[in-house]
Amino acid sequence: MEYSELLQRIQEDIKNPPKTLLFIAGYLQIKTLLDSDFLFEMLSNIYSSGFEPQYLRLIESHLMNCNLAEVKNLLSTQDRCLLCKKISGDLVYLECIHSFHRECLLDFFFSELEKTISISCPTCNLDIQNFQVIDPRIQVLYLEKIKQKLGNSKINIIFCQSCGEPFDSDSQVPQNCYTCKKLIR
Repeated sequence: MEYSELLQRIQEDIKNPPKTLLFIAGYLQIKTLLDSDFLFEMLSNIYSSGFEPQYLRLIESHLMNCNLAEVKNLLSTQDRCLLCKKISGDLVYLECIHSFHRECLLDFFFSELEKTISISCPTCNLDIQNFQVIDPRIQVLYLEKIKQKLGNSKINIIFCQSCGEPFDSDSQVPQNCYTCKKLIR
């Protein structure tokens, strides 16, 4: 594949590719004599992975120095959301140590709670016990699903007045909020 074909594939695959990408593609093709298909796949993966801008600049600087071993090292040390596959430092780790973006996880849990009353890791199916830490809305939906399943209208949900954490209001025992530790009743 010639340079012009490589640029065309990049422009077709990545919407509005930055000029830096086009320059790096040409530079690497000349300097490293890498196979164009390999070069295309590598650059396409890098630029479609959702890196933070400063991290992308670091990768670009190593690419410009033809330091592909360091690029490989940088790519392998980044945590990735296992649902959307994008790399980010803003991840939620479940008890099983699998990592996800909070919004990706919420979307998954909400869709799962449409079908079942269990909440489990999308990767390994481990039952999640502390899902309220991820987002209190999950606990509200979870309690509603249990209420529907049991046909029990006695489950009433109340919220902590300090932080909004949901709880089963039928419990006669005074409770401290899991989040802010204040007494609920």
